[in-house]
Amino acid sequence: MAKSYQLKHAALAYLALFWCTFVYAAENPLVAGLESIPAKALLYVLVLSMVGGAAGTLNKLSRNDIVIKYLGLEIIKDVFMSILAGFIMFFFTSWTPAVSFWPQAILITFAGYGGSKVIDMIFTDGAFPAIRTFARRVFNITDKGST
Repeated sequence: MAKSYQLKHAALAYLALFWCTFVYAAENPLVAGLESIPAKALLYVLVLSMVGGAAGTLNKLSRNDIVIKYLGLEIIKDVFMSILAGFIMFFFTSWTPAVSFWPQAILITFAGYGGSKVIDMIFTDGAFPAIRTFARRVFNITDKGST
């Protein structure tokens, strides 16, 4: 019962924090639709982020202090995370007209290189723990184990 109560408060905090952003995004889309993005641009992003991801994976494999149990699984994870990071960077840099093609290509490659490291930092140390802490303070939610 307590977990459903906390889930209710977490959902309300999420809606309160991001409702304005959702409304603005719904009324002012960045593009007319995903179909308006040229296929050639998506191919460039895919290739650039995979090049960056391959460099990051090779760098990780060359280090002696990192032990990898399942090489194939690690490579697949790095490829998907680099593609995700590259597409996120593409959408952020496409949003602003200040970033031209070459800086955008460099940023996408660097995002692909950082791939899983950057995304892991966001989920473990970045925005989500801060949002969770903020929601706990606003709605006075405490864990069972804390005093």
